[in-house]
Amino acid sequence: MPYTVTSTPPLTLPVTNSISLTVSDINSYHENGYHVVPNLLSPSQLEQWRTIIFSAVKDRAERKYKLPTVNEEDHTNVDFDYYDNVFTQRINLWQTHNSVKELLLESGNVIGKIAAELEDIDCVRMWCDQALIKEPFANPTSWHFDVTFWSFTSLHAISVWIALDDSTLENVCMYFIPGSHKEDAMKSPVSEYLWFIAK
Repeated sequence: MPYTVTSTPPLTLPVTNSISLTVSDINSYHENGYHVVPNLLSPSQLEQWRTIIFSAVKDRAERKYKLPTVNEEDHTNVDFDYYDNVFTQRINLWQTHNSVKELLLESGNVIGKIAAELEDIDCVRMWCDQALIKEPFANPTSWHFDVTFWSFTSLHAISVWIALDDSTLENVCMYFIPGSHKEDAMKSPVSEYLWFIAK
């Protein structure tokens, strides 16, 4: 059954900022595996993103789906309770919330242009949107490569993280290991391997 929400605030401040990457930015991205774009969103745009995304996440809170229990004897779901308390995750909010869809479409020209320039390709396609909310005292997130969780592999796959809250050392912000993108993402165990190269 289609699910539509009318309470999500309308989009009024699309991301139209002109961001120019330098040769140094692109070289740094290829060397380190990440690039920070300061002030991609103005304070008013950031507030709008917060309002729209948090509203959509809250609306979906009652629609949380538990993973099906399959082959309990093989311990398939043994870690479910642990990972369920790592973060709140909502995927593809654009499918159920028109304001999220508008937000992503309106900002896609700017964000897509940056991603394509970093990867030196003509264009990019957004595979999914994902809201991840890390609550205080949640279980820690292990070192990982994003691509190991995706249903495809590509040398040009890129994650775009837009922090809607301040990311500081005090609130244990995300950390990228410079150069880890050059390693084999399919090595096992990934978390132990990344911990080793992070030392």
